Amino acid sequence: MHITRLALENFRIYPELQIEFSQGLTIIVGPNASGKTSLLEAIHLLATTKSQRTHTDRQLVRYDAPHSRVQGRFVSCDSQAADISVFLPGESQPDNGAIAAGESTRITKEVKVDGIQIESVAQIIGRVAVVIFSSEDLSIVKGSPGHRRRFLNVAIAQLRPRYLDDVQRYRRALGQRNELLKSIRRGAPRSDLQPWNRQLIEAAAAIAGDRQEFLETLNEAANLVHADFTAHGETLVLSYDGDLAGLDDTDERSRRFEQLLSDGEQRDVDYGYTAVGPHRDDFSILVNGVSLRSYGSQGQQRTAALSLKLSQADVVTAWRGEPPLVLLDDCLSELDDRRSCRVLEMAECLGGLIITSPVLSDVLAARADADFFRVQDGRIERMASQAAAVQ
Repeated sequence: MHITRLALENFRIYPELQIEFSQGLTIIVGPNASGKTSLLEAIHLLATTKSQRTHTDRQLVRYDAPHSRVQGRFVSCDSQAADISVFLPGESQPDNGAIAAGESTRITKEVKVDGIQIESVAQIIGRVAVVIFSSEDLSIVKGSPGHRRRFLNVAIAQLRPRYLDDVQRYRRALGQRNELLKSIRRGAPRSDLQPWNRQLIEAAAAIAGDRQEFLETLNEAANLVHADFTAHGETLVLSYDGDLAGLDDTDERSRRFEQLLSDGEQRDVDYGYTAVGPHRDDFSILVNGVSLRSYGSQGQQRTAALSLKLSQADVVTAWRGEPPLVLLDDCLSELDDRRSCRVLEMAECLGGLIITSPVLSDVLAARADADFFRVQDGRIERMASQAAAVQ
């Protein structure tokens, strides 16, 4: 998978920008705060409808602009193209018809694929497989369990579209069950829990099965990638930590979760929320048997996060039969030349790889097969590879 064209209108610091990409390696150079990360963020937005940097779409719209628009064309290995666009409103303004009617109509986010507006995120997730590494991904290693669950959700949803449906069903049932638990404390019958328990159990069993399978596959790939990075000096191990971890099939997970809900019903009523289930899942990241979250150095945590992302690309390739588009945001600046070269070598089998960097290192400049761009103050220009090699 690779991207051939990206167009921005009022996105972050860019009033307007158009850029054409070639298949293979693209290197974007520019000082900090020049807009490099925003380019990768725009590509991630097109693939997933979400930013990897913020949960608030309004922050993506250029200051004082009425709206933002991002458009891109993605091409798969078998030359199938997909044109995706995302429209983001700025400060909401009622339209003229609404004003005349005395109403206030909020302009909403719109996502289109090949010119057709989609009705749900599930219609686009998985169309374009993108793996991104940025400084925010350190939170996967050293942050709270919520960061790791989000990593799993984004990664698996791109591989199995039904996973997103399962997560949404689970969240709806969980919300309803939690509200009902509060009502039971005020006298509602406990039998009202059963319909929501059934929905929760069905979705939870599917989610836990997908998470366990994904993490087992990712663990194998990450162990190899991390060993290569550390000259076989460190062993990276991932372990699924959840109420339904280690169970072999859907029926077994369903029975287990049903028992957990039954055993904890009084506790849940007392607390007013559901205390077990995939919404509390986590996974451990160990190096040489030691938790990186608790005891890893900053360098170890960063190397492990990069290992996870590169191994995620391997899993995507294995499960989809096609490599993803990989976006690496300033991932080489803290690596030595040997590790930087290994990153580039491991990524050579990808259809598309875009790397940003504040400086053009010797390792990057030596890549005669790359397209080079320079970003400065919201502007981007192509650099001749011969010029790049001597700067």
